[in-house]
Amino acid sequence: MNFHDSYTTYAIASEAKWVTLLSTEEFQILPTALRLELLQTQVKLNRGQLYSFDEYKPLLNNDELEQALNNTFDFEGQKMLELNHTLWQSFSFETQKNWLEKFISEDRHSCLSGSLGKNQWQYINKHFPAVKHLMGFADTSGPNCFATTLAVILE
Repeated sequence: MNFHDSYTTYAIASEAKWVTLLSTEEFQILPTALRLELLQTQVKLNRGQLYSFDEYKPLLNNDELEQALNNTFDFEGQKMLELNHTLWQSFSFETQKNWLEKFISEDRHSCLSGSLGKNQWQYINKHFPAVKHLMGFADTSGPNCFATTLAVILE
């Protein structure tokens, strides 16, 4: 349960038949055709750290742009960028900051937990007891929304 943070393993579309968690290294050793199929499926299911390359390209300096190009793929005529841990760590602090500012300024779903009433929580706790656990922060694994917010405000 240490992967219930920004990787959104809790919000998987019903069309998905399988879920797998792979490190960047594990993903990179898969056959090229399978990697492309998995990435395209992720885009279709609105999953993961996949971005329109053209939208985020202006944030990258020349060296970062060169590295990012190694993580692009085509999806329905659009160049997409897979933002993985290794690529993220290669970005300068300034690029990371600008990326996060752009990301959080886009149309995202807000957390509704604070707006739910007592009766709604009683129903959720009775019928979906794991929900409360999934709302916490992971003690291991990647960045989460709290860390993202801190990174932006501490600049």
